[in-house]
Amino acid sequence: MFESANLDHRVSKGTYKRDEPKLRAALLDAQYEVKQQGRFAVLILIVCDMVDRTSTLIASWTLVEANNKYYARIKVLKTVCKALEDAL
Repeated sequence: MFESANLDHRVSKGTYKRDEPKLRAALLDAQYEVKQQGRFAVLILIVCDMVDRTSTLIASWTLVEANNKYYARIKVLKTVCKALEDAL
């Protein structure tokens, strides 16, 4: 399903709303499969590649470690505060 991804491809909002749940489920299934097969390192490389290809100056990624929900919440709040400070 994901092999045919094209970075220049545009999707209408209607198509996105229709297909998003199916694609989200397929992505979760693929992640679970990779984890079960013990190929977690491959998943890390895939995520790094995705971030590199899709991050821009005006829309950069902030990766939040989700092992600890309290740490994750604090990191998100700090990131939002910094972005707001930088914008002012």
